[in-house]
Amino acid sequence: MNITDELRIGEERRKQVEKMFADLNNSITRSELAERLGYSPRHLANVDSAGTGPRNPLRIGQRILYEKSSVLEWLISRAK
Repeated sequence: MNITDELRIGEERRKQVEKMFADLNNSITRSELAERLGYSPRHLANVDSAGTGPRNPLRIGQRILYEKSSVLEWLISRAK
């Protein structure tokens, strides 16, 4: 597989992930993200704690919010 093939496959993955989350506004709660991905909210908390989850989670009261762009980047990086 050459670099052109890898770039094409990467672009296809990006489109698939963006399509999955097209209905989101600008943010998603940890619980909503966990439900969409089939994870528990605790798993996402552990991933955040390890520093390997979506960038810059925002805490508002007891809720954790992620920016849509951060979630998309995280999912695309995990798909490779």
